Amino acid sequence: MNCFKLVSLSFLLLVHISSAQAQLDENVSLTFDIDGKSQTIKLKDIQKHVPAYEVTLFNPVYKKTITYRAFKFAEVAKLGKIDIHSSNQISFIARDGYKAVMSKNILKRFPEPWLAFEELNTKNGEVFSLVAEGKEITDPAPFYLMWQQPDSYKAFPWPFAITKITANTKHDPYFDIKPKHHVTAQVERGFNIFKTRCMACHSINLVGGTIGPELNIPKNITEYRSMTFLKAWIKDPSSFRARSRMTNFGTVTEKEIDDVLSYIQYMKNYKQWDKIKH
Repeated sequence: MNCFKLVSLSFLLLVHISSAQAQLDENVSLTFDIDGKSQTIKLKDIQKHVPAYEVTLFNPVYKKTITYRAFKFAEVAKLGKIDIHSSNQISFIARDGYKAVMSKNILKRFPEPWLAFEELNTKNGEVFSLVAEGKEITDPAPFYLMWQQPDSYKAFPWPFAITKITANTKHDPYFDIKPKHHVTAQVERGFNIFKTRCMACHSINLVGGTIGPELNIPKNITEYRSMTFLKAWIKDPSSFRARSRMTNFGTVTEKEIDDVLSYIQYMKNYKQWDKIKH
């Protein structure tokens, strides 16, 4: 059955402010950065210009169906002067520095993401139900990106606690770590997977996320960890470390793991030593 038929969607007439909405912090805001130019818009101002909807969908993180109040992401992006079709990629940055990079391919496959700002009917009256993340309990507020299609989570784990959205139209911020010399198809595939699935937390030559360790300088991780270990770790981090914050990639294939590791191993020959501060 078409997943759209499983979704209950109704337009909210924003005439009266509900008690739940009144609990939202009026200072909640979202920062937009386009090619280095930044602006911050408060949630209450977004609500004045962008219609909100009630969206009921299955959330793979909580493993249950939940109803949210949300904006169509394309309309919020437009308010922030982001053209989702002309941007090389769009990144969602969370409070803790987690950085999810969304490519054009993701938007082609799943063209209608939602930007939720409130979960309805939470047990304890929170704006969002808290979620376990490693050894910590995390609040997904203020913004949570999601789709009506649960399968989208396998291609692009839904980022939450979003405080900033960046877009690049003039240059590719990952140009410096894109494989360019003697590149095999496997390395190219590995780079694309790494950019989408790994760079939210990890960096190569200090380009990427800051939550997980740097993987190339001064030593490439394949120079001090065996391929056997790395494959097992990527497949199931929790089998090595209780409540590991690293995502359990239950949907990743052996081939995809091999592709990612081929890219990381390739980069050991292209270290940018000048980025290391002594």
